[in-house]
Amino acid sequence: MPQDQANSLTENLKKKKSKSPEQELDEALQDIARDIAILEPNPADWEGWVSILLAHLEAEARQRRKLVSFEEMVKSLQSGLPP
Repeated sequence: MPQDQANSLTENLKKKKSKSPEQELDEALQDIARDIAILEPNPADWEGWVSILLAHLEAEARQRRKLVSFEEMVKSLQSGLPP
């Protein structure tokens, strides 16, 4: 491998290691959003995917015994959505 490619690879690995868990999650969510948009080009069809995500989050909240907090988050989301 040429030295410039090796240096570039090393630099990219250093950047990847320096990402916070929040940055990693944000990138994963961006990838998921892009995949959904490719699979379902019409935004009106994204509702099912959002519902699936909320169902998974609700299951996590139940497991962690944080269901009340989850329900508060859902109410907050609902109040911020347009009619």
